[in-house]
Amino acid sequence: MPIMIHSQDGTIEFVNRVWTELTGYGPEELRTIDDWTRLAFGTLAPAVHKVIQGTYALDGGIAKAEREILTRDGRKIVWEIRATTLDRQRDGQIAVITTAVDITARLAAEREAKRQECLLIQSDKIASLGLLVAGMAHEINNPNHAIRLNASLLSKIWTSARPILDVALEGEEDTLLGGIEYGELRDKIPAVLTGLLNASAHIESIIGGLRDFSRPAKDEEDEEVRIDLVVEASLRLLGAYIHAATSHFRLELDPGLPAA
Repeated sequence: MPIMIHSQDGTIEFVNRVWTELTGYGPEELRTIDDWTRLAFGTLAPAVHKVIQGTYALDGGIAKAEREILTRDGRKIVWEIRATTLDRQRDGQIAVITTAVDITARLAAEREAKRQECLLIQSDKIASLGLLVAGMAHEINNPNHAIRLNASLLSKIWTSARPILDVALEGEEDTLLGGIEYGELRDKIPAVLTGLLNASAHIESIIGGLRDFSRPAKDEEDEEVRIDLVVEASLRLLGAYIHAATSHFRLELDPGLPAA
């Protein structure tokens, strides 16, 4: 266990071998508390020195602290430090004995355990998200399928009805249908129906990407992956964000990309 004894005048009276071995600072370098705080704490030395000064008033009490210490070889170690006053005095000076426990490894293990716990939590979140995505994809797919069928049906109806309407409303193109003049509506309807079909197809492609995301990963690590398909699936999911950010985005994929 690292042990140091120092007096109220700042003199270090004793420092044991464990202390010097763990820090790399020899007894010849640790003659005063100023030496110790300067070497071990750098820019924090004044604040630590002030805390040490407070230990001389403990009167038998115990002060505890965790300190990060800079060793001679540039490493950072963490000590759990305890300090208390000694009964004896030298030349009327109060003496304090400081002991330490190196908790660097313990803290590292705790951080790793916390990291692993966060990874497990994140894994659970992803699994839950996969279930949610699969359910959403199913719920969206059903009405989208109906939209696509109805849009296709309306397109066929319009193809059959337009010649009839052209004859019936010849010379009366300003007749209002749904608040829009027929002459204008006749040009807009095909674009509207095409837009519906394209939007439905876009929704379907997004659903496909969501389903791919929610599927459990296969165990085979040597399965080939089509890079172009991965990029296209990502683009389907992020397309809205990309188009909102720039109007100059263009995807060009080499048709000869090999599988990875």
